[in-house]
Amino acid sequence: MDGQDVYVQKMEAIFIYHFANYLEWPAERKDKLYFVIGVYGETELLAEIQDVALKKQKVGGKPILIKKYKFVKVNNKIVL
Repeated sequence: MDGQDVYVQKMEAIFIYHFANYLEWPAERKDKLYFVIGVYGETELLAEIQDVALKKQKVGGKPILIKKYKFVKVNNKIVL
């Protein structure tokens, strides 16, 4: 991956973090212990999101948990 690709990945990870901070969650979702960011598939974005999560540590007052998914099954645990 070249320097420009690394820069783009970093900016995408920072965007995801800041976007998440502007979300208003329904009352039934506010009692969760973690703010989960799911990453689908094989992507180098995962490392950048993990780096941002380590530096920022919280979203909406909740610790960030990064989960990697090989497939997505839509159910009541995943909010899309």
